[in-house]
Amino acid sequence: MRIKPVVAALVMVAVMVGVSACNPFGSKQAPGQQFEVTRGDLTVKVNGNGKIGVANDIRLGFGIGGKVAQISVKKGDMVKKGVVLAKLETDSLELAKSQAQVALSQAEVTVTQAEVALKTAERNLKSTMDKEDTLKLALLDARINLDMGRNNLSDTLKTYNWDTFETVDSELNKARTFYDYALDGSQQQPAGIKGDWDLLLQRATERLESAQAAYDNFLAGHANEKINLKKEQVNYAELAVAQAQKDIADLADDIALQTAQVDSAKEVAEQARLSVDLARLSLAQAQKQLNEATITAPFDGVIVSVDAKEGDVIAGAALGSKPVIYLIDPASMEVNAEIDEIEIAKVRLEQPATVSLDAAPGVQFSGKVNHISMVPIQKQAGVVAYEVKVGLATLPDIQLRVGMSATVDIAVNEHRSVLLIPNRAIRFDELKKPFVEVTMNEQVKRLPVAVGLSDGVNTEILSGGNVLLATESQGFRKGRASARNNLKLMP
Repeated sequence: MRIKPVVAALVMVAVMVGVSACNPFGSKQAPGQQFEVTRGDLTVKVNGNGKIGVANDIRLGFGIGGKVAQISVKKGDMVKKGVVLAKLETDSLELAKSQAQVALSQAEVTVTQAEVALKTAERNLKSTMDKEDTLKLALLDARINLDMGRNNLSDTLKTYNWDTFETVDSELNKARTFYDYALDGSQQQPAGIKGDWDLLLQRATERLESAQAAYDNFLAGHANEKINLKKEQVNYAELAVAQAQKDIADLADDIALQTAQVDSAKEVAEQARLSVDLARLSLAQAQKQLNEATITAPFDGVIVSVDAKEGDVIAGAALGSKPVIYLIDPASMEVNAEIDEIEIAKVRLEQPATVSLDAAPGVQFSGKVNHISMVPIQKQAGVVAYEVKVGLATLPDIQLRVGMSATVDIAVNEHRSVLLIPNRAIRFDELKKPFVEVTMNEQVKRLPVAVGLSDGVNTEILSGGNVLLATESQGFRKGRASARNNLKLMP
């Protein structure tokens, strides 16, 4: 409990208690004893005993088995985070890592090559597909030229007034039209369902050949230089049409082939990417094993124990390897205290606490509640207690050791600047209501009071029912100085 000095406005009063009376806390009182009414801070504390521990500690071991090549620390050493504490022999692990790095590099090169091949195949396919319109235009142009050539030849032949020419020429034109229809239809049908169109094309071909023979036989008997020139122009135009049709048919085959090449290049690129992923996993595994062959400090701390020496063969984690180094963080020291079940309900996280050490009498340092256990500590004789961890906010100028005995006082409630009187000055009437007795002008007066917080030594007198107000209500507002001199605190 911390009590501030009495302020100037306080009134000193006296409480008169009978010789045989007892205070509410059960202690006997001697007549004539004086008590002082003060204003100050009242703190209620819960205490418990415990041991010094650490919140941050770790037992470190190797993740894989092997022969210990290096132990860099000894018991009691201070180490920094990231410092290497111990290592296994790692020659084979370094080699495995290098091989994994080479394999990854090769896989990445393969991916690059596969992606280039894929882009090339896609570009070739696009270029081929772009030719389709050009070839169709060439076919149309060739057919126009053929029609013009045939018309020119027909007009030339008509000048000879051969009666049968129109019949022969008309039949040939019909045969050609029918043949072109059958040919276009056959080329546009998917493979596997062209049977009917192929049969139609065969008939059209036979009809065209028959009409062409009749036409040629007719011309054979009427050949001259002008007619032969027109016939050559028609023949050239027919060849141009046939070549354009062939180019279009070949284009479809090229597109199918190059589409297959693109699909194949995609599969190769995907396989190459998978190879890169596997190579990266292999490298990560090699690095992981290399890391597990080295013990580094995860935080600043002190080496508590080292349970291996250079040259020892350590079992792997799969075979139940044991920790090699025990590291603690002195800055995370705390007190693991036991609090009785009656008091634990008052304790809250972050409440301030004062810690005392058996090893350093008179030395105190501050802390706060960091943890409250939800389950009781197993104790004998039916005693129930709960573990409370108090973190140390300030460390004393002594070397703490894990396991030192300590006492904690946890401030569970505090009222500031309140009226206080000793517990022994408070009495209770037959209705269990608290009061104090004061002497005013040689007369004993019983004054009811309303009590508040108590720390077991002093009790808070609440406003509206405290000794000071009760005394002033008895007519001592005037002549305050002389009235004060007539009052005594006497149980």
